[in-house]
Amino acid sequence: MPYYPKNKVQTNLYSNGTDLVKFLTLELYTGPYYKISSGKMYVGATPNSERYPEELVSLDAQIPEETEKIVNQVTYNNVKTNTIVSTYVGNLETPPQRQLIPVPYYPNPNIEDYKRGYFTRYFAKQINDTTFIEIDKDTYKNMNSKNSEYLWELYYVTEIPWQIKGEATKVYETNEAIIYIQEKNNFKGLSQFLRKNYIKYYSKEEIKSKVGNRR
Repeated sequence: MPYYPKNKVQTNLYSNGTDLVKFLTLELYTGPYYKISSGKMYVGATPNSERYPEELVSLDAQIPEETEKIVNQVTYNNVKTNTIVSTYVGNLETPPQRQLIPVPYYPNPNIEDYKRGYFTRYFAKQINDTTFIEIDKDTYKNMNSKNSEYLWELYYVTEIPWQIKGEATKVYETNEAIIYIQEKNNFKGLSQFLRKNYIKYYSKEEIKSKVGNRR
């Protein structure tokens, strides 16, 4: 469930079934909804009503009055409402866009990263939830810059310099300290997501060297 500051959301609004449709199905919607500061609207009286709220689209905002086609009146919950034919989609000045969400990414440090001794990892976390996902650089940049093509409003994103070379204990402690700081800044639970593996991607050459010295 997304979290929004009180001054960023209007709650307990109500649609009588004549002005809003569900984004994915284009069905007329009757019931409570809330509106966030960006202008987007979602099913439910408050952001806590639904875990994955459906987005709503305003007919008035998208369809010029002169191009609306009302085909008949139907009774829904004892309220007369207008049914708009689906062909109105062709008349939309700006059709609603489906926003992208982050997808899992599994980094693979290259030779230059190991020479440098570190590389950057990127993470996204659902707001007001403990769901984490590792993402790639492009996704991070788009969400961090609030690119409208992405559903950035529902996530925190961060970048982390990840040590992969050096004395094993220091590498572990450095990465552990970085994660500790992140957990103090909207990313609580990141250590559990990483399973506290703070030497993940640690240089194989370093490991081979240490094993060889013990023989």
